[in-house]
Amino acid sequence: MIESYFRVPPIKLKQPDLSWRPEMWLVQAGLLFAFWLITSGIVYDMINEPPAVGTTDGPGGRKVPQGVMDRMQGQYFIEGLTGGFYYTMGGSGCILAHYSLTAPWALKKRSIALGTAFALVILAKFGTNMFWSIKMPGYRPTMF
Repeated sequence: MIESYFRVPPIKLKQPDLSWRPEMWLVQAGLLFAFWLITSGIVYDMINEPPAVGTTDGPGGRKVPQGVMDRMQGQYFIEGLTGGFYYTMGGSGCILAHYSLTAPWALKKRSIALGTAFALVILAKFGTNMFWSIKMPGYRPTMF
């Protein structure tokens, strides 16, 4: 009697066609976008719902826009996106440097890719240092 309740009905299912795979660049772009969202602090922004930019009192009592929050444990929405952009730019430079050394490219194309990768990493380093020195006025980077 109980067996009739647990009997699997006869269903004819087709096995899905798994021959299609996404392109390599599409997977890379998706992972890079997810990395940018995570390093931007999107989870913090969804939980705390900070404003995009803030305001502070300027000369004469006027409200002046402020892009970086004074507190260390908080961020504006634009501040998080900017920080995530710098981190993603440095990571993209490292990925491009690795790919340029492993790809079967001509010397000129490889040199251009390595130069671009080096520029991305250096710009990300200096941008991040600038960003942190605005966030923490006493911050002095140890490198460069």
